[in-house]
Amino acid sequence: MRGKAKGGRQSGFEHPGIERGPASRAPGSPMVGPPEDQPPLKDWPPPEILARWEARKEATRRRRAARRKLVAWFLIAALVVAGIVVVVQRTSKRQAAPKQPAAAAPPSLLVWGVNMQTASFVAVISNPGNLGPVALVVPDQTLVDLPGGPATVGESAGEPGLLVAAAQATLSRRVNHYVLMNDLDLGGLIDRIGPIEVQLDEPFVWNGRTFSETARLTGGPVMAFLEAGTDLDRTSRWEAVLTGIFSARPDPQRWAGPLGTTDSAQAVRSVLLAAHQAAVLEIPAAATEGGGLLVDPDDVAEFLQNPGRGKRVCGPRIGWGRRHNHRRRKGLQDRLTGARRWSAAR
Repeated sequence: MRGKAKGGRQSGFEHPGIERGPASRAPGSPMVGPPEDQPPLKDWPPPEILARWEARKEATRRRRAARRKLVAWFLIAALVVAGIVVVVQRTSKRQAAPKQPAAAAPPSLLVWGVNMQTASFVAVISNPGNLGPVALVVPDQTLVDLPGGPATVGESAGEPGLLVAAAQATLSRRVNHYVLMNDLDLGGLIDRIGPIEVQLDEPFVWNGRTFSETARLTGGPVMAFLEAGTDLDRTSRWEAVLTGIFSARPDPQRWAGPLGTTDSAQAVRSVLLAAHQAAVLEIPAAATEGGGLLVDPDDVAEFLQNPGRGKRVCGPRIGWGRRHNHRRRKGLQDRLTGARRWSAAR
């Protein structure tokens, strides 16, 4: 059965019951096949798929509409709230009363007393804030009215209670803190923070050494300088020493030593450190016919309200201070002489 027929090729697998398919389709030619293998286009996609698409589209439209409404309501609410806030602020500004400035707390007052063998020295230290620190010197001959107590401020400097009472009676102000020293306490303080620069009106001698003009003194010479004072220049010497103390460098470590008798060493040390470059002023007082100095409460009240109007007897303007001290001592000497004559005539 094998072999080739003329004009054809036999594979040897031909069967009379099997028909060969159509020849290979050329590219681009329409598909040839039975009609039942190709569904009609009008039935695609199926109705259930179309219904599902429509439902999705409708849900998307609804979500977008809900979002637009929510954003619109949010914007409207924000505008309403902003309008209410603006109206409330404008109304409150019109109706609110102007705020009064808060009253500043009164500055702390420290009374500083030095009780030596020959004399006593008193000063009140404060820092008002707007004018800087002030050291108010109270002469030891200042008269004070203490029931059952000493007659002068200097005599009250022996005890802390009397010192505070005398300072409060003189200033008509409450004194917050006190420090009471003796000559050893003051000398030790000056040795720690010094030497201090003191302006001398007259030369003086200590341990064979003469000091004059502007001198840098330690504790020993300062004590000798204060003890050599008289009724006429004792206060001015105390003012010169205070100016030197408050002109020294404010080193907390040097002020850390003993200060004498005090109610609070920490509070006193804080006030004294804050009094760096303080203006040293003398309280306004007038000599009386019976002796001593009398302070006018009205003058003191005015002076405390505006201490800048007081006379700076020591400080940066040393030349002016020396001339003022000379005039003040001369006037005080004349008044004391007149008072003694008046007392002797009686």
